[in-house]
Amino acid sequence: MQQFVFGILGGVSLLLLSLDMMGKGLERAAGDSLRKILSMLTSNLLVGVIVGALVTAVIQSSAAVIVLAVGFVNAGLMTLPQALGIIYGANIGTTITGQLMRLNIAQYALPIIFAGVVISYVAKSDRIKYLGQALTGFGLLFLGLNTLTSGSAFVKNNPAMMDFIVRYTSNPLMSIGLGALITATVQSSSATTGLVMSLSEAGLLNLSAAAGMILGNNIGTCITAMLASIGTDKAARRTAIGHTGFNVFGVLFALPFFNTMVTLLQGSAPNLAGQIANLHTFFNVGTTLIFIPFTRYYAKFLYKVIPTTAEDEKRIVGPRFIDKLLLDRPSYALSATYKELGKCTELATEMYRKIYNSLINDDRKPLAEVLVDEEVLNDLQAQITIYMVELGKRRLSDDQSRQIPSVLHIVGDAERIGDHAKEMVEHCEKKISQKLPFSQIALAELGMIIRHMDTLSDLATRSLSEEFENHKEAVLDAQKLQRQLVDMVEKSQQGHIERLEQGTCTVNSGILFMDILSHMERISEHLANIVKRGPGDDLRRMVTL
Repeated sequence: MQQFVFGILGGVSLLLLSLDMMGKGLERAAGDSLRKILSMLTSNLLVGVIVGALVTAVIQSSAAVIVLAVGFVNAGLMTLPQALGIIYGANIGTTITGQLMRLNIAQYALPIIFAGVVISYVAKSDRIKYLGQALTGFGLLFLGLNTLTSGSAFVKNNPAMMDFIVRYTSNPLMSIGLGALITATVQSSSATTGLVMSLSEAGLLNLSAAAGMILGNNIGTCITAMLASIGTDKAARRTAIGHTGFNVFGVLFALPFFNTMVTLLQGSAPNLAGQIANLHTFFNVGTTLIFIPFTRYYAKFLYKVIPTTAEDEKRIVGPRFIDKLLLDRPSYALSATYKELGKCTELATEMYRKIYNSLINDDRKPLAEVLVDEEVLNDLQAQITIYMVELGKRRLSDDQSRQIPSVLHIVGDAERIGDHAKEMVEHCEKKISQKLPFSQIALAELGMIIRHMDTLSDLATRSLSEEFENHKEAVLDAQKLQRQLVDMVEKSQQGHIERLEQGTCTVNSGILFMDILSHMERISEHLANIVKRGPGDDLRRMVTL
């Protein structure tokens, strides 16, 4: 009895450890490519299914991929139908592990572990080290499967134990419930699949009982996504419910054909392990094929279950892209952060444009908007700073660690642009209330400076995008634009002094104009800093952890 209990506990633990090592090793070796693949926002549902299957097969965790999909939807980076495609694919990708488990190579588990450990310690390249870690996990996978059956002889020779197992697994509903309970407990559908395959191969479960537990496995894996959606917005909750509904419907659809399905499975492979692995694959692929034509209608149904209200349509003034669900995958979190920084930069540059519109039109309306925008920008800075602090507590690569201070500098520069715009609100109010005129020459010079700043601000915003190339060249361009703008400001200031001396401009207007030029020059410095501190090639070569 002791050997059986310890075998189950140790075997499941080894399975969980092996899946974690394989997933993290392959994910780190793949680097940032997986995040780029997963974040491809495509309207093609089939591509989404393939992407979800591919990423899940690599990181060995459908739950992790589905949680990421929930996070992407919550952050506005993915629509619900796109997320459903990823979910369908994740359910297929997780069956790859079962197909690996059916390989009869348990006798080579220890040599595989040895080879993986040697590679991890000897290799100089980080990527090779991570592949060694994945190979170690692969060996541990089969060691865990072998450990699971170490005490099976005791159970088979104990009529009371066998009667207990048969009694509670012979009924399909009970075996489905047991499979769901185990998966919800260990939070790994692959581990449950390995457990079921090992017990079946040891003669403790027949194909009917194993099939029921595999179906229940699909229901139990929904718990992770449902828990992750707690505290998120309606979009994320729809995604989690969509995943649960998809899996539950598949099980309910299969129940009337359960016995027929078990009979057909017997001819799909020569042994129980292969038949169980095939069931997992055939079931998830079949459910996906059924759902794909109705995905659009399924998404509409989810919107009816959790409807969008008029309040939800109001402008979101807080962070739009960063999400706590992405923190455990630092490269995904940093990618979302740079999108958030792009939003901050756009908001900040729009503020100085509103100041310019107020100056040339003597209009107070843009000034009120600037003050509101400045509060929003301050809140964004605070939220991004908190997010970076939380991210810094995770295990990061050197490249990722270097990004955190850069992010804080960038959001600080954007916030300072907002501060300069806020300070200019007082100048605009003074110009309007005291009816201080600007000469046509002054307005023309200010217009040229603003257009030059627009070019620089556009470069700053684009430099924060992952698709942006030639970052070093962009830094040189930004520095050149900023120097040109400084020259334009100095020339305009000198010309204004000459107009003051000639009496063609009033003193109060002149002082106001000079102050505004000074603010514009400082804003250009912050825009150039944003380009300089942007992600550049660092984000593209980051290793996902």
